[in-house]
Amino acid sequence: MRNRITFTRKERILLGGWFLLLWIIVWLRAALVPVVPDEVFSYFLYGESGFYFPPEAQIDANNHVVNSFLTHVSVSCFGHSLLAIRLPNVLCFVVYFVSIVGISKQLPTKGGFWISLFSFSGIFYLLEFFSLSRGYGMSFAFLLLGIWQLMVLQKQFRWKNVLVLLLATILALGSNLSLFFCFSVMTAWLVLLLAGFIRQNGKRTIVPALLTLGAFGGVLLFFYNYIVFLNNRDMLYYGLQDGFPYASLQTLLIELTTVDFPWMYWFLLVLSAAIVLLAIGRLFGQKLWKSITDNRFVFLTLLLANLAGIFYSVYKMDAAAPSDRTAAHLIPLFIGAGVFLLPSFTKDRWLSWSQLVFLLFPLVSFSTFSLYSNHFWIDDRIDHRAYEILLEESARAPKPVTISGFRYFDRMYAFENLQMESKLPAYDVETWPNDCSDFFLLTPGELRMNRHKTKNYKILFRDPYSGNLLLKRNTFLPRKAVARRWSTAEPDSLEFLNLGSFAIDSLSSRNMIADIKCRFQFEGSGERYIATAALFDKDLNLLMLKESFHLNQLKTDWDNRSVTRFSIPFCNLPPETREIRLYIFNDKKSLHGKFQALTTLYQLGQ
Repeated sequence: MRNRITFTRKERILLGGWFLLLWIIVWLRAALVPVVPDEVFSYFLYGESGFYFPPEAQIDANNHVVNSFLTHVSVSCFGHSLLAIRLPNVLCFVVYFVSIVGISKQLPTKGGFWISLFSFSGIFYLLEFFSLSRGYGMSFAFLLLGIWQLMVLQKQFRWKNVLVLLLATILALGSNLSLFFCFSVMTAWLVLLLAGFIRQNGKRTIVPALLTLGAFGGVLLFFYNYIVFLNNRDMLYYGLQDGFPYASLQTLLIELTTVDFPWMYWFLLVLSAAIVLLAIGRLFGQKLWKSITDNRFVFLTLLLANLAGIFYSVYKMDAAAPSDRTAAHLIPLFIGAGVFLLPSFTKDRWLSWSQLVFLLFPLVSFSTFSLYSNHFWIDDRIDHRAYEILLEESARAPKPVTISGFRYFDRMYAFENLQMESKLPAYDVETWPNDCSDFFLLTPGELRMNRHKTKNYKILFRDPYSGNLLLKRNTFLPRKAVARRWSTAEPDSLEFLNLGSFAIDSLSSRNMIADIKCRFQFEGSGERYIATAALFDKDLNLLMLKESFHLNQLKTDWDNRSVTRFSIPFCNLPPETREIRLYIFNDKKSLHGKFQALTTLYQLGQ
């Protein structure tokens, strides 16, 4: 059955122009917004390494498998630039917009179509995720693709739409496990539609129907078991224990508008009550089968199922309530419920003007618009200019250069260092707080709490959005080489590659730096290999194990013997330290290649 809505040439131009405007915004943000902690953590652990599918990959809810896989494909084809790691989500915006158009065309009036189109596609908070490599953006695209296919199946049952719905189910759940309730309900709805299809077309449709149910059931069972597996290991950790109203509703409102006004809750309560009353009114006196094929109830049913699932998991299973990004799919479900249940907009029906209320959501959401920052991760932002300044300043500092600071910045720093071909000094999180590093990268809060440690430093750069700071020591501490070690090997499945062992006496400085110039040659990612230091006392008791970083934070291609240089600082060594051992730890024992290293230990200060 073909939809009756047709468009004039001007309307098609408007539609295409709106799409281009939004997609240009998505592209620009993907290129201009600095990396955020979560996406760069996923990039190193899954996307760059190629270890994206369990059990080879680290078992963690942070691994949005489809996003990790597509990120790996993207960087393999286009390099490891910021735009390359975000490209899959940028391209998924096309699926998102096409699905919105398909859903909006299910409404009976052209006015309703345009209100639906702008309401769904104009939520800036949702658009932000298409400019990040996190998986949430693509999951929204596949969710709406699945809903569109279900609505098409309500009008005319066709196997090609069933296959697209199955594909959307796999991709959406592989991108975001929070959508499990949505696709469970959509599968149940498909079962009812299949029953009607079999009744109309006879026994010849039973076998393909059973195969279809088996496929959907298998997919849902797989993801259900994976969710239970993660939950049993306390790996479904993201969320809040503050209950549903705050954890989900308040965090979403704050992300939508940047503020939290009490009247917003009353507004949502009244609007929600109106939607539910309209649904009851439309259901009253309507036959069950008619309700199953009525697309006005799809979004509301999915919304109520999600709310029921959240309430059950929070209040019966004591699980964390989804918040901000893990509850973001509730936004399009709520909008869809209202747009499809309120009378579709026509100029000659005053009641239908109520549908215009949903245009408020994109209007207030675009109050957070920015091409240079991400609203949710705004406090973590570090402008690229900070790294350029650090590169300039570190070129004038005595070698080896040291930088330490806030732990949460380490992976973002590593990614920027990778873009600069590892010309920045190695970032150390273990030694902060100290007062001997050459540079600091700190949040305003860290600076306030550690004024006594930073009195000999000056501010080089302050991020205009987050306030995060780059500091430089007023006078660099002198450094003197006290020992050198040369090591070489052609390893075959070694667990440790020795970089050198250094004896420390009681009169040695408590501040030291190990500088390593090395030639590694092996195949694959450096994610498996960790630059590590171990501190021992005089009786060889382990005092501290310091895992500094994974080698894929230095470069992505190790299939050559080019020189790689990095350093490991030791500030405020424990007084009882008598030996430092430096090595590359390879827990998989899978390193096959060649290895040479010259390690120099420097004493920092007088």
